[in-house]
Amino acid sequence: SSSSGGEGKTSAQMKDQSSYPDAWDFTSVWAISSDVNEGYPHLQLVQPIEQGCNNADLKCGVGEEQGFLTICVDKNLHSFECAGGCQDSEDGASCMSCFDAAQDPIPLCNCDDLQRMNEDVTANYQLQNNIDCSDTVNWNVDNYGVAEGFKPNEDPGNPFIGSFDGQDYVIWNLYINRPGMEYIGLFGSTDYDMVISDVGIVGGEISGKEYVGGLVGDNRGVVSGSYFSGIVKGYKEVGGLVGENSRGTISSSYSLGSVSGSGSIGGLVGENEGRISSSYSLGGVSGDEYVGGLVGNNDRGSISSSYGSGSVNGGSKVGGLVGQNYFESISNSYASGSVSGTGENIGGLVGENEGGSTSNSFWDTVTSNQPSSAGGDGKTTIQLKDQSSYPESWDFTNIWAISPDINNGYPYLQSIEQS
Repeated sequence: SSSSGGEGKTSAQMKDQSSYPDAWDFTSVWAISSDVNEGYPHLQLVQPIEQGCNNADLKCGVGEEQGFLTICVDKNLHSFECAGGCQDSEDGASCMSCFDAAQDPIPLCNCDDLQRMNEDVTANYQLQNNIDCSDTVNWNVDNYGVAEGFKPNEDPGNPFIGSFDGQDYVIWNLYINRPGMEYIGLFGSTDYDMVISDVGIVGGEISGKEYVGGLVGDNRGVVSGSYFSGIVKGYKEVGGLVGENSRGTISSSYSLGSVSGSGSIGGLVGENEGRISSSYSLGGVSGDEYVGGLVGNNDRGSISSSYGSGSVNGGSKVGGLVGQNYFESISNSYASGSVSGTGENIGGLVGENEGGSTSNSFWDTVTSNQPSSAGGDGKTTIQLKDQSSYPESWDFTNIWAISPDINNGYPYLQSIEQS
């Protein structure tokens, strides 16, 4: 309300050229526009930098970079090399296909190659480069003119039972818009013999009805070293990485972005009936009931050495890590995000516990705004960032590490590179 020099103005006055004295040169020095610098005066000598990009920026390189593709992700340009070369067309640029069913594993180089995995759900596949799926926003237009995007293997009776090796490559801008369908993700459903490893999906938007995840809708196999960063929306059993983990195994994986739905909504997994270890979620989560920062409903599943740090908001049975823990175990894990709910059973770590156990697990009583939990022990932010406050069951030699420069000072997982 005061200053040792100058005069105070309201935001409206600061954005009104007529409120400035004659000494302000709006002919040669200053300029003002509602579209630039948030409406405040800007210097004419400094040209505003145009932010962002769009799919029109998709293009192949030239000269020595002819095999490189430039794409737009979250309003930023990214370039990567195409294993089989880059091609320009009227619809835009893309990596050339390298799909060859005679090879094992079958190589994948573009989004059309990914879609062809539905032709054989028993095969082994391997990414050869990063893949741009930006054009999936135009795929499979229905009778009402709405694009449904990429088509997963939606039949749980014919699940994916092969293997998928991402080789640490990234799938960009995957779009799936099937709000009336179940088993939605890059893989709709997977079976016990399936393995998915070392793949990231970034900038994606995935929507379905039930069993909805950024990577897998319903997982019965093994998922490791994988992540999703984007938006996931659904009704029930909705997770940032996996919708339902049906006796499957998830390790060294994580999710970012936002997850929303009604029941069994989790930052990483909507409903867990399997095993989750050394994994985390940082994204915001919202739902009606069984809502958790990592897992919405831990239904006879186990969670170990994992954490949730995103904000969690719901109705009832809402927890920073798990909404409900039903007859299974949580160990050596923590939650540090804000937690809020409008109904009953709201907890810093666990919202509701029904016959389950929680050991050596904690929540941040400061950032969560929650003084209690249905499981675990509360710690202050300072305590959670102090390695000496953890019991011996927390393995800071092989699993956990702690540094003020990484993960905001909270413990992080050694198996996943973080900043």
